[in-house]
Amino acid sequence: MCYQRCPPHDTKAALQEKGKVWRVGLPVPEAEILLLFPNKTWVHVISDKKGQAHIDLHTKNLPMTIYTSAPGFSAYLRHDWVPSSGVLSIER
Repeated sequence: MCYQRCPPHDTKAALQEKGKVWRVGLPVPEAEILLLFPNKTWVHVISDKKGQAHIDLHTKNLPMTIYTSAPGFSAYLRHDWVPSSGVLSIER
């Protein structure tokens, strides 16, 4: 999950950096992420000082709704994101 764009290195390496929240190559601390599953269960995480947010997903193949916010950024809403489809990039 990236604010603006993913880290400035190759895509394969970026995909291996799972669970990190970035801002133009820099980690975003205190980013709040709320994932809402189709059955209305949810997971809420906040990234740490290193921009890492450890998310335990029940599935990676169902569409979910993502709410994200961080200090100094606009809130973001995305419907029908499927984790197995790749990295979620949030751009302002």
